Amino acid sequence: MSDHATACCECGASAPNVNTNYTLISQTGWRLSRAPNVGGTIVMEWRCPACWAKRKPGAPRTARSLRPTRY
Repeated sequence: MSDHATACCECGASAPNVNTNYTLISQTGWRLSRAPNVGGTIVMEWRCPACWAKRKPGAPRTARSLRPTRY
């Protein structure tokens, strides 16, 4: 992957060590999404499978996952 460790932007869990981001997504269930930061710049956010399940469309929303997101 890259020189830095990938971590979930919500819970802080570390991603498993894999060769590529594609492997991380397709074989381990991690997800990458984009969202604006406070300054309006688009940033990429990694989420572990558990946090993605809470956030994905159609999933019940909790107070922790109700932060504004623009696509």
